[in-house]
Amino acid sequence: MYAYWFYALVAFGCALTCLTSRGFRKWVWRTISGKCELQRILDGNREGCRRTLALERSLSSSKDPVLSSNLRNLSLDSYVDYAMQIKRIKAASNFADAFGLAVAQIRGYQSLCEECEHLRSTAFNASDERHLNILRGLWKYLIPSEAFQLVSKRWADIGFQGTCPDTDFRGMGLLGALNLLYFAESHTALARGILSASVLSTSSYPFAIVGISLTDLLRKWLRDGELKCHFYNYVRDAPTLNDFHFAYG
Repeated sequence: MYAYWFYALVAFGCALTCLTSRGFRKWVWRTISGKCELQRILDGNREGCRRTLALERSLSSSKDPVLSSNLRNLSLDSYVDYAMQIKRIKAASNFADAFGLAVAQIRGYQSLCEECEHLRSTAFNASDERHLNILRGLWKYLIPSEAFQLVSKRWADIGFQGTCPDTDFRGMGLLGALNLLYFAESHTALARGILSASVLSTSSYPFAIVGISLTDLLRKWLRDGELKCHFYNYVRDAPTLNDFHFAYG
């Protein structure tokens, strides 16, 4: 008698697990709606963060290895075509454009994370002409009335720790330098005002060091996915390094 109830409970537990599993729920919804999960997400959400995040979760949890793991190994068109084929979606639908846009955003965000990490790990070196031009740009936009000097006390006025800013970029590497240049170039009047306030304020703060620290904060948000909603809502394609600079500025 006890054995009967034991096996009955086991069977009930197995049945309950099956009924509440994600795969079973997907099957039920597909049977009712005639649409796969990807189609339901596109139809049920407007273009933007909510839709793209839902698609990202669905693709990453897919049992199909191509959908879950080859998001960036295939071309965008090939990936979209494969999804439509495996999910049996008619080519005449508007699925391809909407799905392709979301996949481009997901791929772009992942690529941006890698690019920012590469720039962060690239040591700033003033002997490199590209890096030196960043310093020239900072000088031109922040103290245009004076001739550029690589070694000068004026770098300390800008907010670096010494007379040459090389080592101050160490934590954020080339990424920190590029963000500072973007801010000084794109918001010159504001940058000069903040720099002036940093020198004249009774509670002075190092303009450049604070700017580099803000790059560190923004990079962590990017890495942890905190910027996904921003980019998925406001960048209607793959986010790029310029979009990261824009978020910084």
